Amino acid sequence: MGCCCGADKKNTKKPMPRREPAPPPVNIRHEESIKKDVRKDDKGADSPKKEDPQKFKKEKKPKKKNTDVDKLMKAAKEHETHGLTKDKKSAALFLDCDENYRGVSDFLKTSSNFKIDALDRVSINCVNKLDNRDKKCASSLFNGKNLKSINTIYLNGHTESGLKDINEYASTLFKTATKQIYLDSFNFDQDDLIQIFSTCVKTQELCLINCSIEKLDEDFKLNPKQVFAMKSLDMYWTLSKDRDDLIDEEKAKIFFKAIAKSKLKASLKQIHACTNDFKAKELEAVIKAAGLKARVVCDTKQPKPKH
Repeated sequence: MGCCCGADKKNTKKPMPRREPAPPPVNIRHEESIKKDVRKDDKGADSPKKEDPQKFKKEKKPKKKNTDVDKLMKAAKEHETHGLTKDKKSAALFLDCDENYRGVSDFLKTSSNFKIDALDRVSINCVNKLDNRDKKCASSLFNGKNLKSINTIYLNGHTESGLKDINEYASTLFKTATKQIYLDSFNFDQDDLIQIFSTCVKTQELCLINCSIEKLDEDFKLNPKQVFAMKSLDMYWTLSKDRDDLIDEEKAKIFFKAIAKSKLKASLKQIHACTNDFKAKELEAVIKAAGLKARVVCDTKQPKPKH
């Protein structure tokens, strides 16, 4: 007889026995390497190698100290004057009193107490606009006790300034500059020239460009004991054969004769003038008669301030 429920015993599947997963195979080489990765402590016992907890901590970088050069550049930026750092120790300043007098004035006031020992360049346009407070601040910034090195100076007098207008702060710059001193559009007298040559003794090049010198007589003399580093004297638009408000031919004879009697004669190698103001042969004759052997260059190339 068949089953009353109608199930077919032959087709009924028995449940499969449950199997536990096999343990992972042991990596003998890995186990051996773990056993070897131990270190002996001071007593000779094996102990697990510990990681240095400081290894994962980030090293703190030392805080950068702001130097006075950094502060100087920051002040230049804040007052919209031009300043740039050539390296970590020196800076170049470009102060334009014509376009931004207020910014220049505020900058000088802000930075007057900074101790700057090296500058690459100082450039001041239209120094005639600086008032007494500005000059005092500039004198404090360019302090001879601190400032030991400067390459280039450019000062523009806008044909309205003499040495007395810049001497309060410029004398230190003149004594310190070693590469070029560029004085553009000033009104100098005989005493001014004597003082300029007595202070600009370290520079390799002195440029007196477009400067009027109305009086120059036989009293013009340079210190005979002073040693100079100057190799080049540029007098573009300052030497002019026929203009008596500049150094004309007669004043040129006095001027170069005084140089020939000083130690500047030994170092001076070149004199430059504008050929429209003084022909080369005529200037060579004046210089030779004075007793100088410097090379004369006359052309129409106005010199540029060095960077």
